[in-house]
Amino acid sequence: MVFARSNRLLQAITIPHSEVQRAIDSWVSARLKKILPVLAAIYLGISGVRLLQEPNEASAGLNWLTYATGIAILASWSLLRRGQITPDRVHLCASVIGGLILIRSLVEFSFTSDTAQI
Repeated sequence: MVFARSNRLLQAITIPHSEVQRAIDSWVSARLKKILPVLAAIYLGISGVRLLQEPNEASAGLNWLTYATGIAILASWSLLRRGQITPDRVHLCASVIGGLILIRSLVEFSFTSDTAQI
C-alpha cells in the first residue's frame, strides 16, 4: 500500500521527455556554436599549411579532403548560427561533422601509416 502511494508521487514530479530532449538539444546547439568556428579554423589552417609546404605531394587529395571538411564545418556553423538547423537536427549535424573528421583521419592513416600524425 505504501509502495503504491510513493509510486504515484514519483509520476507526478517527472519531467516530460520532450522538455528534457529540448533542453539537451539547446545545450548541444550552444556548445556547437562555440566549438565549430575554432574547429573550422584548425582544419582550414592545416589544409593551407600543407598546401603551401607540399604542393606536388602524392597526398594532395588529403589536403583537399581537409579543406572540404573545414568548409563543411564552417557552413554548418553558419547554418546553426542563423537558425537554419532546427534544434531536433543538431545531433545529426554533430554526427555528420564527426563522421567527416573520422573519414579524414582514417584516410590520412592509410596514406601515412603513422599514428602520431592523426
